[in-house]
Amino acid sequence: MALKSDLQCKYDGVCLYITISARPTIITKFILSFFNVFLAIAIVFFLKEQVIVAALAFTALEVFVIKYTLWNLYGYERVTINTKSLSIQLHYGIFTTPPKITVLNKRIFMCPADAIVQNEQKFVKIHIYSYNEFHLQSLIYQSVLFIPDTEYQRVVSQFHQLFLDEMVEEKGMPLIYLN
Repeated sequence: MALKSDLQCKYDGVCLYITISARPTIITKFILSFFNVFLAIAIVFFLKEQVIVAALAFTALEVFVIKYTLWNLYGYERVTINTKSLSIQLHYGIFTTPPKITVLNKRIFMCPADAIVQNEQKFVKIHIYSYNEFHLQSLIYQSVLFIPDTEYQRVVSQFHQLFLDEMVEEKGMPLIYLN
């Protein structure tokens, strides 16, 4: 089952901003809450019984479960694309990863990946490819969350508009409006 998500896509004439946020089901929220409570009780129990090794092991496990819980409840990924670079940042509600900026070499293209069909609706992940310094194709971004194929098509349209606007500006071509 694909994790449901919301997508926001905005193009300001210079950058394309893509934000995909997690939308967990009630069952997912319940299971994550149960694991967090269970691990917290286990940590308290082992600390009370002075079994330090077990308490540390459960604390380490709790850190990963808390991070996963924050991602599912409050998380979103933000991708900023312009014609020169791509920036990726993950937000976990109370903390944010530092932006990972990739300088683009020559060509960049986007394609759908890991397609699944659920309730007669197609969901995909976004893959963005570019070329490295050796002119070999390399994956520079893979979305964490699935998005509906219709939303993916909207992102691709704005992605193409970004590079079309750059070409018009660079080459001095007249503005082309596609209906």
